[in-house]
Amino acid sequence: MAVHMKIPYIILPVLLILNSCGTRLIRGEIEDASSEAPTTISYADWEIETVVSELSVLVDDMVSVECLVTRRGELLSGIPTTLEVTPSGQANRVAQVNGAYQFSTTQSGSYVFRCKAADDNVVDSSPTTVVFLAGAAVAVETSLASTQVQAGVPVDVSCQSFDTFGNLIEQGVEQTGLVIDEAFEVRTGLREEFVVRGTLIGSYPIACKVGADVLDLTPEILVVSPGAPANSVT
Repeated sequence: MAVHMKIPYIILPVLLILNSCGTRLIRGEIEDASSEAPTTISYADWEIETVVSELSVLVDDMVSVECLVTRRGELLSGIPTTLEVTPSGQANRVAQVNGAYQFSTTQSGSYVFRCKAADDNVVDSSPTTVVFLAGAAVAVETSLASTQVQAGVPVDVSCQSFDTFGNLIEQGVEQTGLVIDEAFEVRTGLREEFVVRGTLIGSYPIACKVGADVLDLTPEILVVSPGAPANSVT
């Protein structure tokens, strides 16, 4: 009987020692796992391309822009992208629809589109340029090289046309003409649109027009003064 009563006192300390050793070992493994450095992603083999639907459009027309991301030549899907447009401004409007960008502007000029991805770690090295042209003429302004000349001296007249957004129409505008007194000789100039010459003294309004509907409502006034007296032979 005395032998059986001592056995529990011998086994119990041994079990406690084993349990405590196991606990220390597990804690050590958790601490080692948490000290591992985060993985760094390399984008060296990533590329992105900016693809536009048109290279030349009228202002206020829509241009579709896609950002194509590839890795080692294989197209990747679902990669978040951003679109950089230069110049920026309040006239620009950008929306993202079905993974593509829709861009329009009311300011004429050349715009550069550049796609980016992966927090700007992947950037298109060859951005695309789109030219936005001014729309149809809704206003025209008249400019005279001089507002006072002697009779018989030619004067250059230029006409500047503008679209509904106030953009200057730099390309040639068809059906541009002048509203001027019939006494004037009018011909097409080289640098300017027109060259006029009057031989009768007086003040004459001159206004540019585009077609039958667009007219400069504030014409310029050209004053023709007497010319130098002719030499007389007796």
